[in-house]
Amino acid sequence: VVVVCDWCVLRNQTGIDLEWAQAEEGAPAPDHAAVCVPLPTEGAPVPLRWNSRSSEAGSSPLVCVRPAGGSHSWCAPFLPDADAVLKLRPAEGAADSQTLHLQMTITVGERGVRVALLRPAARLPYSLRNDTSLLLAFRQHGSSAAAWEVL
Repeated sequence: VVVVCDWCVLRNQTGIDLEWAQAEEGAPAPDHAAVCVPLPTEGAPVPLRWNSRSSEAGSSPLVCVRPAGGSHSWCAPFLPDADAVLKLRPAEGAADSQTLHLQMTITVGERGVRVALLRPAARLPYSLRNDTSLLLAFRQHGSSAAAWEVL
């Protein structure tokens, strides 16, 4: 059974064909059997459709986004309820080695429905620099343990 989300839609304004998939809570990315739904570049609102087993379990269904065609890996799973920066790393063996950053902005549209606008991130919100003699590393909240970045 598929449940249509009545409180949020996604709009792609990045100029890149994207796709989204449902992710389970605690999983670093959608499983290989996940259904990928296109997010066209013209910015048409795309309603979220959840597999009902997540809503039955009482957990909030999460969303992952990546460019169509698999040139980049999935971003960390998120619930589209707050502004955020999404980080998409290049897939292994991909010709493009640029990490993509997308800015997600939540607005309220008609009838109180939240609209999650995806746009290219012009500038990351924080700049990190290591001025110590220590080796430091960080990772995006919700990403897998293998995704640590060294400063």
